[in-house]
Amino acid sequence: MKKIRSMILALTAVSLLALTATSCEKATPDNPGVTPDSSSVSDADNSAAGNDENSSTEDSKASDSSKDDIGKPPKMNENNLPGQQTVNDGPTLTIPDIEASAGEEVTFKIDITDNTGFTALVAWLDLNDEYFEFVSAVGGDADDEENEDSVLNSNLTANTFNKEDAPGTTTVVLLYFDGNLETYKENTTYATVTLKVKEDTPAGKYDLAFDAKGDGGAMCNDCDRENEVVIIRTPTYKNGSITVK
Repeated sequence: MKKIRSMILALTAVSLLALTATSCEKATPDNPGVTPDSSSVSDADNSAAGNDENSSTEDSKASDSSKDDIGKPPKMNENNLPGQQTVNDGPTLTIPDIEASAGEEVTFKIDITDNTGFTALVAWLDLNDEYFEFVSAVGGDADDEENEDSVLNSNLTANTFNKEDAPGTTTVVLLYFDGNLETYKENTTYATVTLKVKEDTPAGKYDLAFDAKGDGGAMCNDCDRENEVVIIRTPTYKNGSITVK
């Protein structure tokens, strides 16, 4: 888990470099091996080239005037990671209070509000292995017929792991990362999660809680592409509950 933040920053660096390389690509001639002196160039072609000398000069000037539009290489620090800026604002992720019966599968949605924008966001959901079993999770609102084509669904992955210092707990890692570094600002459903309540789970109210300290702290990154720095935001995680009847 300690590697997630550095992994995201490394992915951001690679994405910034890729975007910069794309913006800096130069056009190459269709026949780079052919020159005006080549035997493959006819006298007519040479004549046309001479007539176009003025227009070529104007094209060169226009090309020079557009150099300001070419992206600059991203600013990297000594660890070959992009520059960073820390801010206090960030989105709020909320787990609802839900009800279920023993032996039943139950689905709930984690919502985003106060969304100031992110290109990467991680939510850690802790589950008690004794009473609950993770079934699935998808990005966005699974009840939306168009969700499969949504940005959240495309960019969010769900994985599970077990912490060494928390036996009996399964942690679900819900990781959103946009490789194009486009900022996502909608207030909507972050993920749809399905759990199974185990058959022998006693009736009662149980926590559905985030681990906001995973990877050394809450993680929400945005990307300022104009200044080519990563903005580290501070998200808020609000826990919910599951009442087993």
